[in-house]
Amino acid sequence: MNRYQGSFLFKAPLEKVWAVWSDVEKMPEWVHGVEAVEPGEGEMGEGYTWKEMCQFDQLPVPLEHSVTQFEAQRRAVIYTVLPMGGTMEKTVTFEPEAGGTRVHIQAEWDLGMIGAFLKAERFREKVIEGLEKTAERWIQTAEKS
Repeated sequence: MNRYQGSFLFKAPLEKVWAVWSDVEKMPEWVHGVEAVEPGEGEMGEGYTWKEMCQFDQLPVPLEHSVTQFEAQRRAVIYTVLPMGGTMEKTVTFEPEAGGTRVHIQAEWDLGMIGAFLKAERFREKVIEGLEKTAERWIQTAEKS
């Protein structure tokens, strides 16, 4: 099991940070590698699902996401189905902080069968790079809105 943990300070109020994060349709604008989104029915919350088409090393990668735990403007857990039996679980926690909002991201993933075809360490580095680029873009988007 691979793991990532990051903490990011946004110079924006919690409401703006949350609004950017929870607007699934606009994710291609700030989530690294996401090219298209197929939103689910209803609003972001426990049980909400959506699909994404991503680029990973110039290959199209379909992802399916499900929100498994949800506390509005506080915390969400997202379970992602990766190709060939892989999975990822991300926990995103939001905290007001002097001058803005602190967001903590924890991710754990298992490559499943695709791990047999990819160099696991290279994939891990690319996932971490993608998570950090996403955080940078998220910060920029929230701070300018």
